[in-house]
Amino acid sequence: MVLFVTNNLMMMRLLQFFAVYGTVILCASGCVSTATTSAYRQTNRKEDIELLNEKIRRLNGDMESISMQTDRLREDFELLQADRAEAEQTHAASLQSALSTIENQIRDLDSKRISDRLEIVDIVSKKVAEIVNAHAPSAPASSGRGSPTDYGYEHIVEEGENLSRIAQAYNTTVNAIAEANNISKTDYLKVGQKLFIPE
Repeated sequence: MVLFVTNNLMMMRLLQFFAVYGTVILCASGCVSTATTSAYRQTNRKEDIELLNEKIRRLNGDMESISMQTDRLREDFELLQADRAEAEQTHAASLQSALSTIENQIRDLDSKRISDRLEIVDIVSKKVAEIVNAHAPSAPASSGRGSPTDYGYEHIVEEGENLSRIAQAYNTTVNAIAEANNISKTDYLKVGQKLFIPE
């Protein structure tokens, strides 16, 4: 029985030893595994942080690029507005110049038209004066039929004239012309025939 108790005691101690040793081994392996897991997690976190930092750097670069593009677009827009304003001013100046040219041409045409009108009136007046002078009675001539107090005009008959028209032109009567020329009121007149028109 002593042996049995001693064996029991030994067994117990052995069990305790194994239990402590097992616990230590388990604990050590658990600690290692916890330490390994923790180190792994920290490595992963560092990599994640580096990846996030890289993404942030890329986004910052993209934002700078977008900002530069926006600035360029703003400058282009301002240049376009300036070009448009300049083009509008140039177009307005061109239109104003064309309008001034047209106004000057109209004034020139008006003055030329007035000058032409005056010239035409002058030419027509001269022609009318020539015609009137050509058909006007010549200087008083003596009829040779009466006393020297009988004066009148010599008229040369032109185509289409008759006694009535001639009398009207000289403000006299058909009978006075017919009697002064010893012709009948119904006689036909010949072109180039000379008639005495009494006053």
